[in-house]
Amino acid sequence: MTDLLKQFRNKIDAIDEQVLQLVNERAKLAREIGHVKEDGVIYRPEREAQVLRSMQAKNQGPLSNEAVSNIFRAVMSNCRALEKELSIVFLGPLGTYSEEAALKQFGLGRTAIVCGTIDEVFRTLMDMNWQPYIRTVPAYYDRPDYIKALAASVRTAYAKLNKKPDLLVTSYHGVPVRYVTEGD
Repeated sequence: MTDLLKQFRNKIDAIDEQVLQLVNERAKLAREIGHVKEDGVIYRPEREAQVLRSMQAKNQGPLSNEAVSNIFRAVMSNCRALEKELSIVFLGPLGTYSEEAALKQFGLGRTAIVCGTIDEVFRTLMDMNWQPYIRTVPAYYDRPDYIKALAASVRTAYAKLNKKPDLLVTSYHGVPVRYVTEGD
């Protein structure tokens, strides 16, 4: 190993130690926030989106904004788990867009509950206090009749819940492009 390479590695090691210290400081603060939250809601997508937009705006490279978002999404996901471990319920099978959306939104390391039918998803959710459910929507977003049918389906499923969720979040990932450019 050359002296120059060794110097670079030593600098990277020192930076990694600083990053670790700062991430753990952030995690401690997140855990404290979990203790002082009055409403008990752990997952705040609007706050996480605000953090991601802020970090992207401050990003001067060489990492891409997508890379910065991936890093911060992972940090936030793991800090959120210190407040309360989340199980993610989604319509299976594994390897589908539902799983991809769940991983992108909630990060790795969450307990995934894969359900074979929508009814099974809702039965599972009824047994839980508050857990996210991921549902993918086919690309019929420009068809008013489809949107009306989808809205009716959501209202019907919501009405069947024994426990009403604190929050119903709709987030679009991947299609259509205008949702990505305009935000969730």
